[in-house]
Amino acid sequence: MASLQNLDRTKFAYGGFNFLSKISLKDEFVVPNGQFQTCMCTHGNITYVSNEVVESQGIFNEGYFHGGTDHDYSYLAYKAGFPLLVLRDYFGLCDNDHRSSEDSLAEMPLRKRLEKLRSPRGAFRNALLFQKRCFPWRYPFVFIMGYLKAFFPRASYSLYRMMRK
Repeated sequence: MASLQNLDRTKFAYGGFNFLSKISLKDEFVVPNGQFQTCMCTHGNITYVSNEVVESQGIFNEGYFHGGTDHDYSYLAYKAGFPLLVLRDYFGLCDNDHRSSEDSLAEMPLRKRLEKLRSPRGAFRNALLFQKRCFPWRYPFVFIMGYLKAFFPRASYSLYRMMRK
């Protein structure tokens, strides 16, 4: 698994990470340090998947419409006992485009926020599928948080930040 830096080469953008808490799914990136390192889950921007993993795990789950397959596939491979290795150095450049949209979401009318929540391309659908497949006991919490985010965006972001400390 190859890690990527942002375009000006000053920060980690994507790569492997470890869950520090399986309750909040707080995570920590595995930053390249000159040595091979293991991780629990990955962003799949640049990833080699061995034939052994494909034979055991199959190909990506087709339930994901827009994103999340990389987390699902890598975490389930990790749980099945396959090592996830982070390369020793960065392998490419890519800005992280998954920034928080708290302000823009809070400024949208409620109807638009609900449309966004229910969109097949929306992150909510993929987040629920990930929970169902990888952390099923978290599914009800994530479901409720999705609707809290639609109805009370600023409060839900505050709760989210508090939970991930």
